[in-house]
Amino acid sequence: MKTLLAAVALAALSTALPAAAPTAGPVPLGILSDAARPSAYRLDLTIIPDQERFSGHAEIDVTLKGATSSLYLHGRDLKVAGAVAKVGGKTIKAAFSEVDSTGVARLDFAKPLPAGKATLIFDYDAPFGDSPAGIYRVKVGEQWYVWTQFQSIDARAAFPSFDQPGYKTPFTVSLTTKPGYTALSNAPDVKTTKVGDLVRHDFMPTRPLPTYLIAFVVGPYATASGAAKPTPERKAPLPVRIVGTQPYKDRLDFALENTGPIVALLEKYFATPFPFPKLDQIGSPVMPGAMENAGADIYGDTILLLDKGASTDQKKTFGMVVAHELAHQWFGDLVTPAWWDDIWLNESFANWMGFRIGDEWRPDLKIWAGALDEGFAAMNIDALKAGRPIHQPIKTNGEIDSAFDQVTYGKGGHVVSMIAAYMGDAKFRDGVRLHLNRYAYGNATTEQFFGSLA
Repeated sequence: MKTLLAAVALAALSTALPAAAPTAGPVPLGILSDAARPSAYRLDLTIIPDQERFSGHAEIDVTLKGATSSLYLHGRDLKVAGAVAKVGGKTIKAAFSEVDSTGVARLDFAKPLPAGKATLIFDYDAPFGDSPAGIYRVKVGEQWYVWTQFQSIDARAAFPSFDQPGYKTPFTVSLTTKPGYTALSNAPDVKTTKVGDLVRHDFMPTRPLPTYLIAFVVGPYATASGAAKPTPERKAPLPVRIVGTQPYKDRLDFALENTGPIVALLEKYFATPFPFPKLDQIGSPVMPGAMENAGADIYGDTILLLDKGASTDQKKTFGMVVAHELAHQWFGDLVTPAWWDDIWLNESFANWMGFRIGDEWRPDLKIWAGALDEGFAAMNIDALKAGRPIHQPIKTNGEIDSAFDQVTYGKGGHVVSMIAAYMGDAKFRDGVRLHLNRYAYGNATTEQFFGSLA
């Protein structure tokens, strides 16, 4: 009888009390669950290059799929002083903890959040890196400079985030630094405000971007400003700026004179204007290659910043790499891979375009011939037992960077070239244009790209 009464009482109690909100579950070592989807970021960072750490205030608007008492996102080596969620006018405290060395983090809320819209707010500081990952700084001469490199998963070392390519949102950025310093990001600088002894730079909100294409550059840079002339696809001049450390102040003109013509050739191929409101081309002394941050490309100094006596080989490298990175502004930035297993297409297409458009820019340099050398180099790797398919599943964070190799660039570029030759140049180009039109400012998979070609 006691057992029966106890069972009845327990059943009544479980009916009367609401079920506990679910928790975040097992640590996701690859793609995050769909428990929360970001819709906008507001980032306010203080970056003083000669200090060892930077500080930030980050706000992320999210939509929660269901009620939850905890949530996974990303953050690596961030010292979070405070984290809260704002929901319906209420502020709920949260505890932030890094739960995996790849930068997976968890928020545990003081009380469950309901399904629907919320804003996650963080105050934090973090160390600068000394190599191209996250926010890094380098001393050149007697002065410190700061750049960022977020591809593939290093934005999480700069701000709490949902750091994967499938999430594209507007970013509203402000950077506070020393007076007289250059501060730039993906969008144009629209306002400067004195904040004590420092200056705050406010930038226009961006078009939807993934975290890995965001950029911050701060320091006592030398700059040269100009514009890409109007084209049939773009009626207004495009602001173009070349940015380098002070030792390169006399090597900005070549890039300034030749960036516009490459932009014009790409606009003609894609039949659409440059997708962003300005273009900064930035040199870094430690960048091993280049990075296609939307409206703010960063290159190794010797790729971008050439002197008047630059060799033919240096000019060939400039043409190919700049055409590659600027092609990404459409194929990669305007339309972004949905996940890292499709990065092969992103890089293979841009590599093909780098040789093609570079060759159109300066036919006398015979840049296209370099594609053969790269293809043969890729064959040497492809012949090994350790070789891999161009398109392979990426299941964990640790596998992502393996996709950035000669198989992707060299072999993949030739596969794109073969597809274009099989279809015919005009039909292939029209399929690319259709693809960019269908998925502009969004994401697309390899299958969707071939659907556009079909």
